[in-house]
Amino acid sequence: MRNRTRLLLLACGLSACQAHVTLLAPRADAPLEERVKAYQVLKPISSHELVLITTQGGMVTGTSSTPSYLQLNGGARVYHVEDLLPVLPPDSAAARAAEVSQSATTKLRTAQGIGVGLGGVALVVTAVVLASGPAIPNLPFPWTTDQFNQHQAALKASTDQLVLGVTLGGAGVALGVLVALVGGWIFGPTAADSQRTVFETYEQGLRDRLGLAAPDTRVPASPGAISL
Repeated sequence: MRNRTRLLLLACGLSACQAHVTLLAPRADAPLEERVKAYQVLKPISSHELVLITTQGGMVTGTSSTPSYLQLNGGARVYHVEDLLPVLPPDSAAARAAEVSQSATTKLRTAQGIGVGLGGVALVVTAVVLASGPAIPNLPFPWTTDQFNQHQAALKASTDQLVLGVTLGGAGVALGVLVALVGGWIFGPTAADSQRTVFETYEQGLRDRLGLAAPDTRVPASPGAISL
């Protein structure tokens, strides 16, 4: 489960960096030639997945995968399932799965944003706590008993402040990481599985949108491996 969560976080980060595409399709009552021409541009030719291969001591210990993008015949690469909605019937299986995937992805990214925010706040708090620590006075030589005691008290207070700052910072960063990982564990599989469903059912939905007869076919998946 740890490897799967790490993969989902990685895939989400990669897909978020990809640009959206704008897809348009004629109405189902448009001339047949126009619809067929649009289908040739919009039809899928392959789907691609990110594959995480974990190794230990030179041996493969596990693999996980998540959808990456859908390659269309016209050259467009669709990383964001919501980009397919304009060319799908609203009640199609692909459109419903795209809405589920989009919702889960939004929640996942929100959890990641909260995690990063918590970590950032924790670091700021740590910096403030450390900066507000008491100054340690110089200990003259020779020193009196009172001067020595004052120096030791200031040193202890400064050390306590340092421990407090590091503890708060570490706890905040750990909490942020935990929130991001829990978000990936809860919402990541739903986002990935729904995206895979979109890629598998997109062509049927596109044909329905264009009013074209649809053969029962699946888009072959072409994995790309990432070894960690």
